[in-house]
Amino acid sequence: MTTSSPSIPAGLKAWLAGKGLTPRERDVVAAYLQLREAGDGVIGPTQAEIADALGIARSAIHEHIGKLVGKGVFERANYKRAGIRLLWDERAEDGSGAASLRAEVRLALPELLTVARAINESHAEAAILIRARVKRMQAAAEESA
Repeated sequence: MTTSSPSIPAGLKAWLAGKGLTPRERDVVAAYLQLREAGDGVIGPTQAEIADALGIARSAIHEHIGKLVGKGVFERANYKRAGIRLLWDERAEDGSGAASLRAEVRLALPELLTVARAINESHAEAAILIRARVKRMQAAAEESA
């Protein structure tokens, strides 16, 4: 890469170390940081820019980004030019773990929604069974009267 290495905060280094990244995934994150720093410092680069910086195919970057999204490093942000956003929050350098917690919540949300739907369906099934039981009891009461 032609740009200089960005200064990576210690908190970010530690956060990334806990993600179990492959060497290529670390390269993708480093390229993202370098290109973001070379730009406006806020909006990250496009996947095409990362691919060009690393000299690899855009399809390969797309796969690596998908894996990094799965590991909670990036999130897809279609409303932004770049389409991805680093989940680590430099404002959480106070050691509170807020950035890590937000990342975990984002990853757990789809799973929680699935559980909520299953509970709702179970309650709907239970309500149907209860109504059927009540109708049978009413029918039995009418027959005995």
